[in-house]
Amino acid sequence: MPRVPVYTEQVSTNPLHGVPVRATRSGDALQSVGAGLQAVGDATAAFAIRQQNQRNVEQTMLAETTLKDSYRDFETAAVERRGTNAWGVVGDAEKWFQQNVAEIESKLENDEQRGIFKMTASDLRKTSLDSFAKFESRERQVSVEQSTKASIAGSIDLAARHAGEPEAVAAARTDVLKRLQMLSVSNGWTPERMQTETSDTLAGMHRQVLEQLADSDPEGARAYFDANQADIAGTALDDLGRLVSTAEGRGRAQTATDEIMLQGLTQKDALAKARSYTGQERDDVVSRVKVRYNELESAKADREREVADAAWDVFGRTGKVSSIPARVLHELDGRTLQALKNAEDGGAAATDWATYAELRELALTDPERFTKLDLRHYGNKLKDSDRRGLLTLQEKLRTPENLPEAASTEKQIEVAANVLKLKKPEQKGQLQAAVYNEVAAFTRQAGREPSYDERQKIIDRLLIEGEVPGMIFDRDVSLYEVLGTEDAASFRADIPDDARREIIGALQRAGRPVTEAEIIDLWLRANEQ
Repeated sequence: MPRVPVYTEQVSTNPLHGVPVRATRSGDALQSVGAGLQAVGDATAAFAIRQQNQRNVEQTMLAETTLKDSYRDFETAAVERRGTNAWGVVGDAEKWFQQNVAEIESKLENDEQRGIFKMTASDLRKTSLDSFAKFESRERQVSVEQSTKASIAGSIDLAARHAGEPEAVAAARTDVLKRLQMLSVSNGWTPERMQTETSDTLAGMHRQVLEQLADSDPEGARAYFDANQADIAGTALDDLGRLVSTAEGRGRAQTATDEIMLQGLTQKDALAKARSYTGQERDDVVSRVKVRYNELESAKADREREVADAAWDVFGRTGKVSSIPARVLHELDGRTLQALKNAEDGGAAATDWATYAELRELALTDPERFTKLDLRHYGNKLKDSDRRGLLTLQEKLRTPENLPEAASTEKQIEVAANVLKLKKPEQKGQLQAAVYNEVAAFTRQAGREPSYDERQKIIDRLLIEGEVPGMIFDRDVSLYEVLGTEDAASFRADIPDDARREIIGALQRAGRPVTEAEIIDLWLRANEQ
């Protein structure tokens, strides 16, 4: 049968000569690849670690910044608390840290961030609580001292309000000493400091007690001072001694005044009696007697005004004095009764210029007294228009700010009176009335008070001289002398004829009325230029 030939291998597996070939083991190759891969992995891991570390640092710093910013706001508000309001600030700070640290910590990403943040927060918390502990301690001490001093002030006030009760004053003194001892212990005062504080505080208490006693019981003030001198030292002792002596002098003056007033003397005789005393006591008695009579006069004036009001009220409704009840008529003073009768007969025919000038002078020198006058008493000496002017002045002078203006007006009138050489009160009174009436007319028309210059123009106009045809006395008169009378319409100012003609022509060309008042105004304006 056929056979398959068998070939003998002709190629050897031995390497060729001259060709270097290094045998390689599969295990070594794998180890080399693994080492390369491990190196790459280590680098990647290191990079990731670095990134995470940076992330941790960043998040921790942001958390710390948030905590510190928030704490700054809390601290700013907390240190504004003073005295008793600062009590408990340490506990409030502890609560704040617990709440805010926990809140911020919950927003961190990992334990490493939270661990780092806790250490920073812990350091800030410790520093903060130490600071707040010192702050609260200081404020507690301040508040205790303030409260203690307030208690001392309360005890002193109590002693002053019960100055006439020895037991109450003694109890207040004991309380003051106890509170001072508390302050001494709390503040660590030296014995010398304690002695000074005690002396000053008790001297203040005794002063307030003595001031109360000085007014109500001068003799009691002397007894109290003598009994408590040991508590008072230095200049305070001298001051309080003078206070007591002054009180005793006032007490003697009060007793003397009472004795004089009980005698029912006239004011003149009572003052003569008061002046019989000597030294300071004389001055005190005279002063007190004057005050007493002023009070009596004021009370009398108030009653007279009340009765006069009732009488004028009845007269205003009936026009008859006989309608006034008898009991009211019985209390009326003579001037008011005469004024009522004059009003019933038609009022004063003319103003008594001397009386008017006297009232104007009183308004300037003693405005307070002038404003209290019942001008109805002068119904028989003042025309109604002049009385109304004085009433207006009374109303103005009730406001102190109007005094300078009133004085200025009066000074301008005084200068004018001197220019005219007016010596008699009635002459000056007539000028005053004319000026004030014209000022009142200006105020009604302009809606304001005239200025200094405007008042001067009013006065200059009133001083212009002229004549009234048909007057009994052939003499020049000033405009102010005829204002308010029937002669005013006939008054002709002393203006040169050529100037008068020129002014009349100007008025006619301007279509303005040709009156003596217009002529005078234009003449004065021309002379101003």
